Amino acid sequence: IESFIEEAVQKEAEIWPIAINKEDRLPEGPISRKQSYDVWEQLRCRDLDEQYIGIIAKIFARKIIARVFPTCYCEESEIFLSHRRIDGEDITAKIYDKMLVQAKELTPFRDVVNVKVGDAAQEVIDERMENSDVFIFIHTARSAESDWILKELRFALLRQIPVLWVQIDNADVNILKIKPSDQPHLKYTTEDFFDEEKLIKIVDTMLQTAFELIMDRSNQILGYVDLLEDLFGDKQESVKRKEKYFLRNIIRKKRISLSAA
Repeated sequence: IESFIEEAVQKEAEIWPIAINKEDRLPEGPISRKQSYDVWEQLRCRDLDEQYIGIIAKIFARKIIARVFPTCYCEESEIFLSHRRIDGEDITAKIYDKMLVQAKELTPFRDVVNVKVGDAAQEVIDERMENSDVFIFIHTARSAESDWILKELRFALLRQIPVLWVQIDNADVNILKIKPSDQPHLKYTTEDFFDEEKLIKIVDTMLQTAFELIMDRSNQILGYVDLLEDLFGDKQESVKRKEKYFLRNIIRKKRISLSAA
């Protein structure tokens, strides 16, 4: 193993050591100066015990994917929490607070918290919607009555931003004027969010499902890019390729642009 690591170091491979417990945090040999991914600390700072090590493993896996495939997934993803205050605020507050603990690298948005006093609220909300990587729609019984919910869902769907649909207490899907998908991705009861152990698992499931939706969307966009390459070959000019964004110009009599995020 040591010779394998030495060869990896010589070839300047990126190596991320993992420390499972606090007694063995320092890597040995040729990677002794590298900082480890400290599993014990990741559990501690999230107030989790060892039974939740799977959550930390998923976080680490997403971190690797963000590094290896930055055009597909950003570790600092922004999550827009779409909810109806009248019957969804308490649930959304639970989700938001737990996300800040379990996924410190992510940026969830909850209007009542993230819009500063004196700011033009709707302008801030619109900007954060525009910059979001995924929407989480908290579908409560009164959601269908809200024009703001409809606006937010329409906004996401028109811009092809993934929407994670979370149904609460079997809220009626038939009265929704806009459905983000064929059926809800996740279903829970209100009581689930007030059970700490269940809440931890709920938020973990939401984060993983949101990640999968983002990756599906990214793969779809990469498919579009591959299609353009097949159609136009060397007649296209790549003008920008940075992080998650592509901008490609097709060289023809008229110049055609495709931008996707």
